[in-house]
Amino acid sequence: MFGYELYILIAKFFSYPATVSTDILFKKQPFPVVTVCNLNPYKYTIVKTSAPFSNVNSLMTVYTNAATGTYENDKWGLYEAKNESYDLDSRAADALVLEANLISDADKETAMYTYDDLIQDCSFAGLPCSVSDFKKYIDPVYGACYSFNEDASLNYSVSREGIQFGLKLMITVMTQNIRAKRPYGKCVDREPESTDYYKDYTYTLETCFNGCKQRNTVSKCNCANPIVALGPSDTACQPTKADLDCLQTLKGDQKDTDNPNIDLLTECSCSSPCQESVYTPTVSLAKFPSSSYYVATSSTKGVGSCSSSNSNFATKSACQQWYNSNGLILQVFFETLSYELFTESASYTVSNVINDLGGQAGLWLGLSVISVVEMTGLLLVMGAFCVSGGAIKIAPDDDEIENDHRIKDVEDVKKEIDEMEKHHEGMETDDDGGEEGDENETTTAGGDGAENEKKEK
Repeated sequence: MFGYELYILIAKFFSYPATVSTDILFKKQPFPVVTVCNLNPYKYTIVKTSAPFSNVNSLMTVYTNAATGTYENDKWGLYEAKNESYDLDSRAADALVLEANLISDADKETAMYTYDDLIQDCSFAGLPCSVSDFKKYIDPVYGACYSFNEDASLNYSVSREGIQFGLKLMITVMTQNIRAKRPYGKCVDREPESTDYYKDYTYTLETCFNGCKQRNTVSKCNCANPIVALGPSDTACQPTKADLDCLQTLKGDQKDTDNPNIDLLTECSCSSPCQESVYTPTVSLAKFPSSSYYVATSSTKGVGSCSSSNSNFATKSACQQWYNSNGLILQVFFETLSYELFTESASYTVSNVINDLGGQAGLWLGLSVISVVEMTGLLLVMGAFCVSGGAIKIAPDDDEIENDHRIKDVEDVKKEIDEMEKHHEGMETDDDGGEEGDENETTTAGGDGAENEKKEK
């Protein structure tokens, strides 16, 4: 029975069970990174007139014809996706990324939206912010994006909740140019899937999945998709029908069992990060601007303010109408500073195993800590005796013998005993001599008496 219980304990320990504790905390919160991108990566006014964007312009024309039912044989194969609107949009988006990847960064920069084109006004906790508070990066799909609080040296944080203590952005949307320590758990600090592609970024499930998809793309298409980060030795796919067909095959179709999507859960060894912060957004919308609100911006770029007439608009109402169609206010703030902290920890450790093992041993074998210690001590003593071979002889030095007062004391005692024995022997000798003298006197006396008796006769 004890063996069975021991097996249960060992099996439970090596199953590495874990428990999750939840704490409600309240403290000063670091403000999250807020990234703003334009859904349209390039200005159409530049795309349709700039020579480097000639292929992009042709792609947009073919896509427009395909979307309206006018199909033609094109090098991107959009005509083959005429039966599924999802395939058409996906194929056109991939083709746009591949075509744009062939354009130099300098030419693409001229067609992208700048900070002043996108953001008209900015404030954080009531204080104005500027382009220096944002970090620009180029996204293959969305073009120029701007991240607030991306620079770790800025370290924006909030100590109060509410709309007035958050980030407020006035954005021009430009609708006329149409277009975010195993074994007790399965978390990791970083997976190999994301190391080659996102080694300079914080590990997330998304970066791991993207790295896995890119690895599959390189393996099956012999080229990399520019939408995802490229590895050091990867070559980007070309905007050819063959490469687009391969990319679409990897995406697959939910209705097509011959070309299924990549199963990220089974084909990618991605685990959740051991530490991450997750923000649950609550989105609310309202009309902007209201009829009684006149847009006032401190920016000198764009179309300006509606607080007074300017050269862009004949009347204030025309300015209001323009902002109603082409502008929005983005406000990001904390509803509350309290947050939930989920901590995963081991629920059955070595200490628990030892405690349970001691209980089972005491129940079934009658063992206790004291008996185990005594048995251990006995074994140690027996082992020492066997190693030493019995008695151990000690041979002290001569100096130690001469200076050891205990030896001198023993010698003095021995001398005293010897003297006492000699004294007793001397006394016994004297007693023996006295007794012989008495016997002689008695004999003499007896002899005289006999002589006297003879004379009388």
